[in-house]
Amino acid sequence: MSAGIFVDSSAWIALSDKKDENHTPARRFFSLIFTENGQVVSTNHVIGETYTFVCHRLGYSLAQQFLTSVRESQRLKNIFVSREQEEKAYGLLARYRDQRLSFVDATSFVVMRENRMSECFTFDRHFAAVGFRCLPS
Repeated sequence: MSAGIFVDSSAWIALSDKKDENHTPARRFFSLIFTENGQVVSTNHVIGETYTFVCHRLGYSLAQQFLTSVRESQRLKNIFVSREQEEKAYGLLARYRDQRLSFVDATSFVVMRENRMSECFTFDRHFAAVGFRCLPS
């Protein structure tokens, strides 16, 4: 594995929701990341998207637990998406219009490329469609 692995909303959600079909593989893989790798990377956009989803689907309490855990984590590098990165994301949305990417996904792709990251902890097929290695595989 690389020096860090990007964590997408789909992975955070699977970790948070015990009823999610990917919950068990997500928990196993997340434990492996910390054993072998140590650092995870995400963005303020991904964390915001996850918080909103968890709050609406699982309730305010679990959403707050999620925020607390990411805010207090010593192993999470939270990258704040810049205006320039958002501008690059607009270009990706146009380039991959056939994929119907979310804006958050597009900003994630920009951040990953700029940080030379090739691996992503995700259950979202769009990451593979644009060339990233999705884990767990």
